[in-house]
Amino acid sequence: MKLVVLDHADWVMLNRQNKVSNSVNFNNSIVLMRSHPATKNWRPAISFFSTLIPLAIVGSVILIFAFWWLGLLLLFLSAVPLRKAYKTEIMREVLLSSEANPNFYTQALEIGALFTSVKEEDLVGIAYIDKSVFRY
Repeated sequence: MKLVVLDHADWVMLNRQNKVSNSVNFNNSIVLMRSHPATKNWRPAISFFSTLIPLAIVGSVILIFAFWWLGLLLLFLSAVPLRKAYKTEIMREVLLSSEANPNFYTQALEIGALFTSVKEEDLVGIAYIDKSVFRY
């Protein structure tokens, strides 16, 4: 697998053929989702869950001191799955928005929210930039 930068049309074509391995950086995805105009309908949800998850953790820790069993139950049954679901949904939305919007795809690559890897044999006849030569 080769870490590459593809044109949007080529990426969509290879992605639909399941020949691309996409990696999404969660922290950069949050920055991208908050700033890009294509995802303005996601901003309230991002703000809500960004606040709710720490509050659930703090509330669970406080409950551990009062009712230890209830605090542990709340911590493991709400805060941990909520964080995982939030993270998964943001990453999925970055991939869906990247496929639908070439502008979003370009910005996701520039900001480091999306990384694409493709097998070398699938790159025959496609123009690409080898991203593994860049050092961050």
